[in-house]
Amino acid sequence: MAWVLLAITVALEVAGTTLLKLSGGPGVRPLVFAGSMLSYGLCFWALSLAFRSIPFTVAYAIWAGAGMALIVLIGVFWFREPMTLLKLVFLSMIAIGTIGLKALEGK
Repeated sequence: MAWVLLAITVALEVAGTTLLKLSGGPGVRPLVFAGSMLSYGLCFWALSLAFRSIPFTVAYAIWAGAGMALIVLIGVFWFREPMTLLKLVFLSMIAIGTIGLKALEGK
């Protein structure tokens, strides 16, 4: 259940970040901005619950790494930001580090 909760926190964080981009700031599209803040709030609440069962370092690394990777993909595919070889290299490094920390869990 904790891993499902962690996946939900990643989705909420990615939604919050994407909504923040779409809002243009608090004064431009205030309802979209409010949705972003709500998403972040729910994300941190759920992340605190996931920390009860998943080691802090592993949960945070997965949350941050998966969120960053998904945001890069959203930036490339939705917002038409360029995908470069260096972006792919650094995304791979995030994935390798996250997998490595998960592999070390409990050691």
